[in-house]
Amino acid sequence: MNEMTLLLGVDGGGTRCRARLTTWSGKILGESVAGPANIRLGIEQSFTALLEATADCLQQAGRRIREDLCIDTKLDVKAGAAAMAQLLARKRRPRAVFCSADAIAVGALFECQRHKLDVPGDIAIAGFDDLDLAGQVVPPLTTIRVLRYELGRRAGELICKRLGDEPIATPIVDVGFEFVPRASA
Repeated sequence: MNEMTLLLGVDGGGTRCRARLTTWSGKILGESVAGPANIRLGIEQSFTALLEATADCLQQAGRRIREDLCIDTKLDVKAGAAAMAQLLARKRRPRAVFCSADAIAVGALFECQRHKLDVPGDIAIAGFDDLDLAGQVVPPLTTIRVLRYELGRRAGELICKRLGDEPIATPIVDVGFEFVPRASA
């Protein structure tokens, strides 16, 4: 099969997560949309919907998320390097790795560099959170940016409403997130 690109995103209203798997030549191998319509998703629900859309998209292309390649780890650079070392020690290495935090992804990137692997040529790596470090490593890390300022602002509004005994209409508020494409994937 040709090399593939998986594009992930959330629609402008934050109601649905989308995934599209294509070959580098642009042939669409799978497309999927997940998430309930007409409601705004919370961050955890958005992430779950994004995983569902990704799994469905891969299934359409005859691929799947391999549970044996999923590694639970701590949230730090050293743990990311150790997890990547486990993946690299396997007989069949992955071509792409998504890390649940930029710190883990940076460790994974460093481990690939220690093994003289080209990122993204040999292994593409993406993280989550868009820490300042993500844009400073070489190659810069593809990541998902959480809108932290907006998250804090909305949390402050909800706390003020709660303290003022005002009703809270929506207990789950989606502040969205952005895909930040950089050179690592």
